[in-house]
Amino acid sequence: HTRYWRDWSSDVCSSDLTAYSRVDFRLDEEQVPYCLEVNTIPGFSSTSLVPMAAKEHGIEFPELCKRIIALS
Repeated sequence: HTRYWRDWSSDVCSSDLTAYSRVDFRLDEEQVPYCLEVNTIPGFSSTSLVPMAAKEHGIEFPELCKRIIALS
């Protein structure tokens, strides 16, 4: 399921969102997913979702900051 959501998130985002963003999905009553919003400036403290997701992939907060700066 992770690959499905990642690929769908990539499809939802435009090519202009190169540094970082967050895509929020919901399921309707029949469990069909839909995109609720694309947040182009998601929270960015060490306890926000983007840094938490990066940490799950082995990217610590200082490194994440460096990568975002490099992409911007």
